[in-house]
Amino acid sequence: MRNFFYIFAKETRSYFNSPVAFVVITIFSVLIGYYFYNIFATFSTVSFQAQTDPNVAAQYGALNVTEFVIRPFFGIASVVMLIM
Repeated sequence: MRNFFYIFAKETRSYFNSPVAFVVITIFSVLIGYYFYNIFATFSTVSFQAQTDPNVAAQYGALNVTEFVIRPFFGIASVVMLIM
């Protein structure tokens, strides 16, 4: 088990000594931030419309952050992680 930690530490050090890690982390952060902003902005717009129009409120039912923001965000985040 000690060899595993030695190899892991060595590979992690070499990964962060090159600019590849910082490029990957930057691309990941930008993509995830963009998707989160879009999902949250959509939720904000729909919740505002549901407050003013009863037809929209009836169409979407009970609006909650878990169903409209967290679940789609982690769905997209898992796809982005698979691609990267």
